[in-house]
Amino acid sequence: MSDVIKIGPPWGTVVDLLSRVVKYRLRSVCRLDEVKQLRLREYYSQHEEEQLLNRNPAVQKAPRDAELYAETKDGRTVLIATLDQAGLLLDRAMEIASAAGQVPVHTERVHLQPDQG
Repeated sequence: MSDVIKIGPPWGTVVDLLSRVVKYRLRSVCRLDEVKQLRLREYYSQHEEEQLLNRNPAVQKAPRDAELYAETKDGRTVLIATLDQAGLLLDRAMEIASAAGQVPVHTERVHLQPDQG
């Protein structure tokens, strides 16, 4: 197993398991010891939701933007990762949760509003 969990491009997210530091966009945002829980927020449209309910395989595999937040023991909520593949980000979130001492990972879906053109 690697000593680092990387998400996205090189300037994206790096979780150093040895120093227990989470870096987002080259800046240290929190330590693994501070993490109380992780929250994955997935963004999708009304049409995608309907197709997901119909179990449409093409839509299930389609890329969807997602953000990963760490909620810390002192009450802060910090963005630690963004990715256009929600499933892959969830997989990395589970690795981070394990490294942080089996903290819970919560998921939520957010509807994108259609453009009011």
